[in-house]
Amino acid sequence: MKKFFALLLLAVCVSVGTLCANDSMYYTSGTQLVPLQATDISLQKEVLTINILPDGTASIDVQYVLYNPGAKRTITMGFEADPPYMGEGYRADGIHPYVNDFSVEINGNKTPFRNAVVRLGCIEQEQKIQAFNTQQWTTNFPNNDEGYDMQSVLYNAELDSAADYAYAYYFEATFLPGRNTIHHTYRYQMDDSVDAHYGINYKLTPALRWANKQIDDFTLIISGGNSVRMFFLNNSAFGSPNPSFSIAGTGLQRTFDRPDYDYEEGEAKETGRAYYTAFSLRGATVTFHQTNFQPAAELHIQSADAYEMVHNEVEYDGTEQKWRDNNALLVANYYDSDYGCKSLFALGGVEDTLTDRFNFFLPDGDYIDADRILRNMPFAARGYVFKNKDLQSFFSHCWWYMPDPSYVADFDKLNPKEREFIKEVDKSKH
Repeated sequence: MKKFFALLLLAVCVSVGTLCANDSMYYTSGTQLVPLQATDISLQKEVLTINILPDGTASIDVQYVLYNPGAKRTITMGFEADPPYMGEGYRADGIHPYVNDFSVEINGNKTPFRNAVVRLGCIEQEQKIQAFNTQQWTTNFPNNDEGYDMQSVLYNAELDSAADYAYAYYFEATFLPGRNTIHHTYRYQMDDSVDAHYGINYKLTPALRWANKQIDDFTLIISGGNSVRMFFLNNSAFGSPNPSFSIAGTGLQRTFDRPDYDYEEGEAKETGRAYYTAFSLRGATVTFHQTNFQPAAELHIQSADAYEMVHNEVEYDGTEQKWRDNNALLVANYYDSDYGCKSLFALGGVEDTLTDRFNFFLPDGDYIDADRILRNMPFAARGYVFKNKDLQSFFSHCWWYMPDPSYVADFDKLNPKEREFIKEVDKSKH
């Protein structure tokens, strides 16, 4: 049983596609609607919109156009949501504890759906429903002395057997001859950890289950709303080290790379380079568009404070000075008007206090007090042009800084989290 638990935890870390820290929370992944039987229906168009919301959730809006070459027919379609890792609450009714507002419309008509607890992978890999009898398969594990989180597996006492499970949403879809539309929406909890304020995992490859084995016309839109957003995503999902993205509104992007690893028997082996694109947005959206799109991997979006991005710049050698240098780089890489304050507050010292703060290097080698950097981050992120030459010099060398001479700094117009953060900085100056 111990071997089973160890393999389970390793699988969770690898499947998420991001660093799996001890203090991380994986809630679920977004995914595609797929047919539950072989079909000659093709996926002609998909517009996937991901909205990063300030309440810690991501809202998903998907517009599909599918083509039925034959007569009117009804097929079963499904959506498989992974269970949470280190989250709370198993639901035997098949409704995912962190998925909300699930809806489907087919050709403009609202479509009812059903839920079930199913064997993991039965929809996305085997294209069928394999529902558990939740009276027999439960989360009541005997002798779980190891203290592992058991929300991703069920146990059958009579069989003395354990199995991975998922939450299924499935429905009957009636397709008319020719072109059909499906509008699909839901909202789910974003991941969070000590290394990143938020993460969004979305499975793209299940779209290859349709007859044409591709998405003839694919558009991805990522929106941060009216907030300041800085995040990055894996280019591997798009099958290119440098995919083409466009930004509508005020924003910047850059590509970077870091070592890529393969995990065998719990050991990491470097296999090459992994490529990412980072974005700095100010009330803007990111768009990717491609015809004949065949997703090469799943999509992972992470706030730009993530461990991988910082350590791409400076290698950590365990020394206190290196830790401080890494965190200075974190400021240079990251700010988010809804999620950034917590990270910046922690940068000030130990255990979320602003005592014993360190200084930052300026490009000319001089120092600048961390207090001044921290309290001015919200204004710099909005493009404020500083009259103080040291502040202007520091922020001008942050890749995300987009000066806006028309922006007037106004404390009262910051959001409540930012105002509270600045007050804490000012109260604890030394």
